[in-house]
Amino acid sequence: FYETNMMSINKYLSPSPNSPGMPTEAPGRTANYIGWQIIKKFMQKKPKLTMQDLIAHNDAQKLLEESKYKPCKRNFFIEKAMIAQSCIVS
Repeated sequence: FYETNMMSINKYLSPSPNSPGMPTEAPGRTANYIGWQIIKKFMQKKPKLTMQDLIAHNDAQKLLEESKYKPCKRNFFIEKAMIAQSCIVS
């Protein structure tokens, strides 16, 4: 979550068959998926927030803390792999 080196970050943002340093079930673009899950959780906690409000939110750390996002370790990679499969098939 706290990496600042763009070369390291790109490994988790770019399309690829897997995500380095993660289980083989974790396909590429893992950071995009995690970000989406954080935003989804944040918006569930703040149902009256508009898209404009979300876009104007400029404190990423506060957003992460307020989302109270905690990935389910066991299902995370299985769910991510299923989404990747459906994107390939579709």
